[in-house]
Amino acid sequence: MSQHRGRKLFAALALAALATGCGGGSQQLENVAATETPGLDTASPGLTPEPTATGTESPGTATPEGLADIERVGQAATEAVPGGTIIAMDADDDGKVWDVTVAGEDGTAQAMKIDAETAQVTASPSPKPDVDKAKTQELVAAAKIDYAQAAEKILGEVPGGRLTKLELETEEDSGKAVWKGEVADEQGETREVAVDAETGDVMPAPGETPGGEESPEATPEETMEPGPEGPETSPS
Repeated sequence: MSQHRGRKLFAALALAALATGCGGGSQQLENVAATETPGLDTASPGLTPEPTATGTESPGTATPEGLADIERVGQAATEAVPGGTIIAMDADDDGKVWDVTVAGEDGTAQAMKIDAETAQVTASPSPKPDVDKAKTQELVAAAKIDYAQAAEKILGEVPGGRLTKLELETEEDSGKAVWKGEVADEQGETREVAVDAETGDVMPAPGETPGGEESPEATPEETMEPGPEGPETSPS
């Protein structure tokens, strides 16, 4: 208690010296300000520390828009064909119904229709006799990523886009198994994106190098074939 009174008296004396203009009053006040008073909170009232910046979500970690619907439709399709593998998905114009093809364990391709909103099978699976079973089995065995992984890769290439078609097929030039997708972008234009079904890498579009840059076009001089040389003139 006496210590508390001593603090008040010391502060009062300092203020009084400043008010009366006593010599050394200012110096005394400076000394008081420079002396740390035990238990006194020196933080300015009303000021709060700035919040620490929180980490932002890394690019590519968010689930692309529309992927959840595709996975829900795909799950309904595989449940309709136990042990099957989705090899094609095709949405109608408004995206409310999907035509889904599932390859059975014996390579039989089963086609069905699924409501996009309810994920209910509206047309039961029916075999597609024109699809070669052996080739379908080879194609499914070559693919190391499924339809959902391929869809995520494809949608990641077209932010804000809507996947309208996805198909597992064999590339003509290389013979690789690839997932080819069609995406409607925000401007309503359709973009095609292909994904290597074995590695999961996005493949360059036609006319692009693996780095995503356009292949340099040959100059007219490079493409022009040399014409036949004229007859040699005999020396005169």
